[in-house]
Amino acid sequence: MMQAEALDSPLQLEHLIGFSANKDECVQFHPNDEHVLISYSGTIILISSTDDPHLQHFLRGHDEEITCLAISPSGTIIASGQLSATRAHHSEAMVLVWDYATRQRVYALSHLSDGSDFSRNAVRQLAFSSDDRYLAGSDDAGRLAVWDLPRA
Repeated sequence: MMQAEALDSPLQLEHLIGFSANKDECVQFHPNDEHVLISYSGTIILISSTDDPHLQHFLRGHDEEITCLAISPSGTIIASGQLSATRAHHSEAMVLVWDYATRQRVYALSHLSDGSDFSRNAVRQLAFSSDDRYLAGSDDAGRLAVWDLPRA
């Protein structure tokens, strides 16, 4: 007989198999760790190993569908963009920046908003400069934002 668990205990995602590959850059190899794949599906970024399919790390923080992904040339930073939320006034298409080593979010970047109530916008492309210092992002409306990322 199985014991029922409390409803307030959230289920933890243990393993992901498959994803929706609807973007060109949704799966990328890490530039320095040759056996590491970084991909996204829905609101989750997945860091997985080609050597061990059960070795997976999940980066959670997006509240809407992820639309693009970039890995810095050094491989120390990951950036991911998302759709804006339709449930919030003046919602912005956010960009989250992650530390690859710690798997922690270090920045939540904005400035890709058209200012309209309940509009739908998305970050469409992200790119790092060759020295990892700058991150550029563009959205559906052709806006471009460039962020100067402080060095650690």
